[in-house]
Amino acid sequence: MKRFLSLLAFCAICCTPVFAQEADPENNVPQVSVIGRFDYPFIPYLYTLVEGNLGEYFSYSISNHWVSDEPTTPELYQNTWRADVLNWCDWANVSLNLGNWSFTVGKDIIAVGSFEIDQYDWDSYWEMNSTFWNNAQVYQWGGKVTYTTPSEANVFTLQATSSPFNYKPFDSKLMSYAAMWTGDFDIYRSLWSLNLIQYASGKGENIKMFASGNQLDVTDWLTLGADYLFGYDQEATFHSFAFSADFFISDHFELLAKGGYEVSGTPIFEMPYERSYIGGALQYYPLADSQDLRLHALACYDTIEGTLLSAGITYNFNLTNLFTR
Repeated sequence: MKRFLSLLAFCAICCTPVFAQEADPENNVPQVSVIGRFDYPFIPYLYTLVEGNLGEYFSYSISNHWVSDEPTTPELYQNTWRADVLNWCDWANVSLNLGNWSFTVGKDIIAVGSFEIDQYDWDSYWEMNSTFWNNAQVYQWGGKVTYTTPSEANVFTLQATSSPFNYKPFDSKLMSYAAMWTGDFDIYRSLWSLNLIQYASGKGENIKMFASGNQLDVTDWLTLGADYLFGYDQEATFHSFAFSADFFISDHFELLAKGGYEVSGTPIFEMPYERSYIGGALQYYPLADSQDLRLHALACYDTIEGTLLSAGITYNFNLTNLFTR
């Protein structure tokens, strides 16, 4: 009962900004979405996303992960105060925005240069994602400072968070540090980072990583992507490559083809010694002028998991639009 009451209290704290807004449609009305996803043969997933502003200088973002099969739903709540595994609160942070500078504190995603990691979980396909995406617990408590150039083409971020190798945030005083460059140059977009993640308290007991995410709009109907992740510790190194081609067939149909190769000599993040995968996902958006509803079917071959097939539906239900029409 105490655990349940604590959970309700935390929910109330997270949702407080939603009900504290002034009736200003431009600045203070929160965007509240409920995202449901069902993939056969897996159980449903359920998320909520709340974003908005608090006055002129503050903004916030909260994403909760309510139902899942990885880990199973009860474990999401049993893991509430854990840092090394998934739990029901993906992120919950507030930002102070002062011109080109932004200062953020709370739970956030570790700044790793990868478009695969940057994508919302409910839009992504774990079968065609890297082992790092599937195993690294990138949602951590901490803070970051961000500078955006006047042209808005470049964004530079410095971040310090709890390490995913803590049992609970900061309990072993292990930290994760990141420096990221985000670029947006019309047809080319970049996410590059340098990361240091401590896994023990001894000297040199950390993982040093370089990550490079790249996207290129070749035409109006084709976007190519390439993510590369290199890391090393005292004993070994690992490399992870992922390549994608996104075909926008029409306003309603999209085909995603993706493949990757990984090689590792370290058990960090459960990276396999060698893995390759290739697959495709056909996405259909039946609603006119909206991508809120998506039907998808996927086929993938993985040298470790074998052949993987799935089909499903994702719906993003925007509560704000419903009540402000």
